Amino acid sequence: MRLRFLGCLTLLCAGPLAACGNDEPASEPTGSGGKAPVEEFPSNIDVKSCASIHSSDANAPTACFACCDKAIDEIRQSSFVHADACTCVGRLESDMGDTVCPPQNNDRDACTKCCTDHNFHSSSWRGSNVSMPAMCQCRQLHDATLCADSLDSADACTTCCLHQGYGASMFTEGATCECVAA
Repeated sequence: MRLRFLGCLTLLCAGPLAACGNDEPASEPTGSGGKAPVEEFPSNIDVKSCASIHSSDANAPTACFACCDKAIDEIRQSSFVHADACTCVGRLESDMGDTVCPPQNNDRDACTKCCTDHNFHSSSWRGSNVSMPAMCQCRQLHDATLCADSLDSADACTTCCLHQGYGASMFTEGATCECVAA
């Protein structure tokens, strides 16, 4: 299984971006003067604001993150997953990792179990003390169903997940494509 985290990593999606799970070739653009149709992404994916930064540029990961940090609220990661240009990923709307599990005052295991039961890969727990309340935060929301049909390649899996608003993917050739939120 290959895990593709897009934050501060240089990943390149080769080839045209196709609709998730669609084995048919993309249709030719019509009525646009031969220009390719504009790709649409969820509101937490920004492929335009920092697109002038490419993975081959000097200090590309640092420059990409700095640009994304200014471009979108609640930045979760930056990468070069879309067309070798800086791509910004914000908080996925359905990612309620900060609130889905109540603070488990004295039990790290209860926090971890709650996060796992709600489809998160990781958790962060802190017991209460005099100056701070208890905290249970869940991270890396994952979904194994959204792009289950995108098993042709790691690039197809990554592209599908990006179009669903997820900034990372886990791909096992011919077996699974799982989308992971940052």
